Amino acid sequence: MAAADASRKDEAATHPILIGVKSLFGNERYSDYTMECEGRKWRIHKAIICPQSEVLAKACDGDFREGIAQCYIFNGVVADAVNAMLSYFYTHDYHDEESRVMLNVRVCYLAQQYLCTPLKDLACKKLSSCLSNGWAGEDLVLAIETVYGIDPDGESGVKTCLLEVVREHLDELLSDAEKYADFHATGRKTPSFLMDILVGRRHLVHSEADARASHVARVNCRNHEFCMKLGPVPLVLSSVASRHNVLLRCPSGSTGCCPA
Repeated sequence: MAAADASRKDEAATHPILIGVKSLFGNERYSDYTMECEGRKWRIHKAIICPQSEVLAKACDGDFREGIAQCYIFNGVVADAVNAMLSYFYTHDYHDEESRVMLNVRVCYLAQQYLCTPLKDLACKKLSSCLSNGWAGEDLVLAIETVYGIDPDGESGVKTCLLEVVREHLDELLSDAEKYADFHATGRKTPSFLMDILVGRRHLVHSEADARASHVARVNCRNHEFCMKLGPVPLVLSSVASRHNVLLRCPSGSTGCCPA
């Protein structure tokens, strides 16, 4: 079955129509619209672009300024991400050999903004592959800083992808503060990331009974004299906590405790 599916995909990729569509990217022949970002311009074909993005379709075809001027200007994004998105519209893929983490994160958010779910899924897949191979290096830290710099409190496919990779390797990352110093530093200065990790951890306990289990991870709490005497203590999720309002408490009973 898998071999048959792969064969069909290969046949589709070499279909004359698709080959013709791919050849039009970067080719002004038959183009009927302009897109621009950071001074860079692309002559595109609305019949190819618009069916894949409702947002761009409304801008190109409606009574908006972009429709009248026949030019759409991307603001607040980088040209490389726009080029990747436009490339995807023609080829259903994009190159990410350079600046892989940054580009894939940006493409994911761009696809989300322009309502192109297949592109968002592809960008997340590329990012996951990149981080799975580079989680122990600077790629992971760069991804955390980029994602939480863009949207610290929101939910997105790219954030879910990032957190899955971190949780998979979290025990190793926490085991050696010297080896993974950049990760530890990023966690300390990015509280929303830390909370997202804690909420998704099986070791984040909900009761004192759970907290007595030997496998539960513990942290040093310097916020309360009671905890300081105990040494490393488990964090307990407060009964009034929610996904969007994470409150942690320590054995002293004080809500708002966080790792020191």
